[in-house]
Amino acid sequence: MTTKVLGLVLVVAAMAYGCQAGWLKPGGASIVIQTGGDPSVTTRLAVVEAAVADMPTRDFKAMGGGLTWSVCAPSRNWTGAALSADGRHQTAVVQWGSIYVSGDYGASWTAKETAHDWGAVAVSADGSRQTACVYDGQMYFSTNYGSTWTTGGASFCWVSVAMSANGGRQTAVVDNGYVYVSTNYGSTWTAKLNDVERNWRRVGMSTNGQYQTLAFERNEDGETGEKYGGGLYVSSDYGSTWALKQTEKDWVGVAVSGDGCRQTACASGSRMCVSTDYGNTWVPCDENRAWRDVAGSADGKMLVAIVAGEPVYVSRDYGATWTACGPVKWWGGVASSADGAYQIASSQVAELWASRANSKVHGDLTVDGGLGVGGAGQLMVRGGTQLVFVVGGVVNVLDADILSP
Repeated sequence: MTTKVLGLVLVVAAMAYGCQAGWLKPGGASIVIQTGGDPSVTTRLAVVEAAVADMPTRDFKAMGGGLTWSVCAPSRNWTGAALSADGRHQTAVVQWGSIYVSGDYGASWTAKETAHDWGAVAVSADGSRQTACVYDGQMYFSTNYGSTWTTGGASFCWVSVAMSANGGRQTAVVDNGYVYVSTNYGSTWTAKLNDVERNWRRVGMSTNGQYQTLAFERNEDGETGEKYGGGLYVSSDYGSTWALKQTEKDWVGVAVSGDGCRQTACASGSRMCVSTDYGNTWVPCDENRAWRDVAGSADGKMLVAIVAGEPVYVSRDYGATWTACGPVKWWGGVASSADGAYQIASSQVAELWASRANSKVHGDLTVDGGLGVGGAGQLMVRGGTQLVFVVGGVVNVLDADILSP
């Protein structure tokens, strides 16, 4: 059975087919079902749990992410953002402001920490571990979804940080400095590429941390004004050794797919470039633009990039073609969830903008606007408050807003 429905239609259908009274409430990583005294819901709980375990978020294919944008946080000097794999946990940082965290897909934000010159942030796949960088300061670490933070590491002009899915491996770069690699959740750091100081700008990393790519800008001769250097360094051994693959451009952004095979990099005033062989060779695409940053889904198919003083650019074919969408802003950074359903674009001295997919597909299950129902045992959870599933041909909806007494 395949059904494609909107929220109101779905609720009506559920009632018509025998909706079971009950509702959900957030339960951390788990789902808690309160039945309101209806034993029929409790008896179906085992079936629901089995369906949840069988349908991880990463199996959903997002449709339409990055095409429409709206303000999700007020005007501040946003300098960076990061998302958990499913987009639920989001963190953004403000220059000489606070760290802002969200646990509801960006619907609401809470300020954390005191004012610092925050420059970048990275988030683990589940959102629990987070690392934020201060320009001309230390790093800050959180192990509880950004609720509290502790300092660590040396004081440098940190500009970018990336971490593996579990947060165990982290790599950070220093403006006019070196590369630093950690294999123990940021507890200790080892300097890499410390032969000469470089203008590092971005770090990209695969899910397990094995494949990493660094982008750095050119230097300028103080007497002649001529620029030299700039490039992309790639590593295939967890950041232990590095090889220079691209040169002579102001490389400012890089995105690495989950397996590390597909990579996308951008340089200011040049063309976007893509790689399909772990960053060893690169092919240009699109036009010369004042690119600022790029991010993408875990499979590398959905990409979103920002340009200074232009709209957001989105690609849904691995970077082959790009479409302009969203408002014109002086963008600073961009981030994407692993499934490509959620994106955040940070703008300097302006609002924080967000985009979300209008539908998701998994097998014969199609979800529109966060609601959907498919074959037996299939389900969709929306924001931790709504569950839709099918058992024995009966559509069941548990919704805090509609069915809670």
